[in-house]
Amino acid sequence: MRKFITCCLLLLISCNQKKDKTINFNTEIKTDTIRSYSINRGIVLLNNRYYIGYNSLNFDKEFPSWIKDRNCVSRPDNFVFSPNLSDIKLPYVLFKRKDEAYFNVIKYNDTLQFKISTNSD
Repeated sequence: MRKFITCCLLLLISCNQKKDKTINFNTEIKTDTIRSYSINRGIVLLNNRYYIGYNSLNFDKEFPSWIKDRNCVSRPDNFVFSPNLSDIKLPYVLFKRKDEAYFNVIKYNDTLQFKISTNSD
């Protein structure tokens, strides 16, 4: 009986642990409000749950004016700012459809699409 209870406890503990996910082509995220992030060697950790490598905003020539260069340092006059996820202030909503090379961020009624880096990029 003791072994049965121990097995049940271990199973319960393992099921309750948060599962970390690397966001890639196969990932599906219905919606999740992102309230925290950290960056370590170019890898972004969102909500202490989702890992994402290099990403870039998919835009032609314009992006919302509320996105600012949060990594602002002295830049040359000809520098062209290309926003990434760390330039968006928290909180925002994240979602991703399965089998797509993009994930989406919703903030201020704007939906922004970010390209996920792959080995072939």
